[in-house]
Amino acid sequence: MEDVHTLSVIAGSFTFNAALEFVVRRARALRPDPNRPAGMAAVAASSNVVMNFVRNLFLDDRLTISVHNSEESVVVSGSLDAIERLVSQVKGAGLKATKLDVNQGECVWYSYCARSETCCHSAFHSPYVAASLPELQEWLADRDGLSNPLKIPIFSSALGRRMGKGAYLETSYWVGEPFPLIPYPC
Repeated sequence: MEDVHTLSVIAGSFTFNAALEFVVRRARALRPDPNRPAGMAAVAASSNVVMNFVRNLFLDDRLTISVHNSEESVVVSGSLDAIERLVSQVKGAGLKATKLDVNQGECVWYSYCARSETCCHSAFHSPYVAASLPELQEWLADRDGLSNPLKIPIFSSALGRRMGKGAYLETSYWVGEPFPLIPYPC
């Protein structure tokens, strides 16, 4: 179970079983689209440096910075071929970059996979997951009462603020923004 879902159980928003049910449903909804292979990459550079690469490669419409890990470390999400092109160019310039393994299981053979490898990639925190969100929003809306008020306060990295005891992590918290930028520092 992902950290945010574990935290929601500890804080009392979800029961353990409700969190498991949500994680399974979310994984199904966010399955990658074989017609739009996507991915993620970690780049050891500032967001300004990375965005300069993205713009110079004319990939603005295919890549987005999705996570700021630190002032000199970001994660980029988007189309798989654009990720591979960015990583190649960044490494060619002497910077560190790594394509992340965002394999989600239930993989199928794709023609772009090397040496009989099965692969199944997604680009979390990017526009590539947006098409999956209405299904997940509907599923959550049909389960009124799935979420409980927080029993203890938490700090939400998605919202960039503290949420007090008694607050609700409503449907919009889980699927309101399809590709929120995860800020640093949170």
